[in-house]
Amino acid sequence: DLNPELCPAVNDLSWNKILNNKVAVGSTAGLLSILDITSEERSKVLYNRKEHESNVSRVLWSPHNSNILVTASLDN
Repeated sequence: DLNPELCPAVNDLSWNKILNNKVAVGSTAGLLSILDITSEERSKVLYNRKEHESNVSRVLWSPHNSNILVTASLDN
């Protein structure tokens, strides 16, 4: 069996429209990950941190600024 803390399910992902090699991923474990997918062989994890106590239900990059990312969760 997979441990959900080690391998959480993906709830949402968002491609950066300005830097199109970057993808943000929100998970059921409250993790936010940002990946650099420049390499065809393996993506590089740029950021991986528990940002929410609940599921990350939505992630979205700003269409105007490559450094702004919004996340949503049902945190209290």
